[in-house]
Amino acid sequence: MSSKQTQRLKNYKSMVSLYYETITGPYLQFWGEHFHEAFFDNPHDDFDKALLKTHQLFLADSKLHSDDVCIDIGCGIGSFSRFVAANIGCKVLGVNISDYQLKKARKLTKDKKVDNVLFKNVDIMQLDKKVKRKFDGAFFIDVGCHLPDKKKALKNIYQVLNKGSRVVMTDWLQRNSLNSFEKELLIEPFNHYWNYPYMESFEGYKKHFKKIGFKIIKAQDVTELTKKNWDMFYDISLREINNMTLKKMISSIKNPSILMQGKKPLQIAKNQFYANIFSKLCCDAGVFRYGYFVLEK
Repeated sequence: MSSKQTQRLKNYKSMVSLYYETITGPYLQFWGEHFHEAFFDNPHDDFDKALLKTHQLFLADSKLHSDDVCIDIGCGIGSFSRFVAANIGCKVLGVNISDYQLKKARKLTKDKKVDNVLFKNVDIMQLDKKVKRKFDGAFFIDVGCHLPDKKKALKNIYQVLNKGSRVVMTDWLQRNSLNSFEKELLIEPFNHYWNYPYMESFEGYKKHFKKIGFKIIKAQDVTELTKKNWDMFYDISLREINNMTLKKMISSIKNPSILMQGKKPLQIAKNQFYANIFSKLCCDAGVFRYGYFVLEK
């Protein structure tokens, strides 16, 4: 384990919070309100259509009903929480560790007059201690990659679910087997630029699921369905590098309080360009994978 990975594991909470307080503005400006990938089952679909179909798949696989209560773990600014509430009619609790994102989530939810969604600052690594109720379903979308102990996080989720409830999950993965050069030259900088402690592998997750007691309904490698996202990330990065100035970068962050913390947020914003480039590089090199999982307690 590298010294940089050790630091990412140790400081994951502050690292992830600072990251999202810095890049939420640029994400909204350049990517959209949903900070996760779309499945392109039809390569001719545009991003919005593919994302809607992806969300509809998540809802169908969740098996949630209007009288249920679900939890959206790592909810960002609450966009998917609101989508679930609007399309199923159930109650949703969104949890996150970024106060900045939670503030935006609450404001957007109030502005859109959605009254069946609540938000709470909860560290996923303490989910079973901080949330004192059971849920009829959970969404865990592109969150595991940020966590220092994937198995513990999944065990915490298992503890807050009712029997028969489902978890709909996506995550960024590394290939099951990597040589030392792939780890050092591709995966390590990838994790550094994305502020990930580490990425789990497909087989590693399947072992966690079975040990915890989840029934695996789906465990799909959907890398081919998501490659168009990495191409889009890459194209956006190249376009913005050509047009970027320091003033434009600062204005895109849209979080004055975070800019008071000195050079670190600006470095995170700069690193996002490398992060997007490494996404495509690692995908093209075959060392990066993307998984879709549906689990049942």
